[in-house]
Amino acid sequence: MRDYTRRAVAYIVGRLVSGKEVFAIYDYFASRNFQFTGKVTLGTISVYDPEQKCSLNGSEKAGLYIIHRDDERYIEFTVKEDRFQGYDFETHESFFGTVRGNLISIHDPEHSRLFDYSL
Repeated sequence: MRDYTRRAVAYIVGRLVSGKEVFAIYDYFASRNFQFTGKVTLGTISVYDPEQKCSLNGSEKAGLYIIHRDDERYIEFTVKEDRFQGYDFETHESFFGTVRGNLISIHDPEHSRLFDYSL
């Protein structure tokens, strides 16, 4: 999974589970904050990543379309309590993770490691 895709999933899942309206996420691997704007509810995900010039639209139930410059990618994911799982159709890889308070962890099998983020 691309780093900005993983970061966006962590941001959206973190907001869905926590219910917090925050506009940045800290990426421990990159050692910095990344900004986002938009709405995140189970029914509507409409987020913009200004650094990547990328919009993310969808819903937790219908999946997530990531529109990046001239191409479109699709991520499917579900959230149950503090756990989530999904599939990245670009890399053809499944992923899963947990939300514990402000900490979001995603296991990315493409890179065979865990990535941590904080709201």
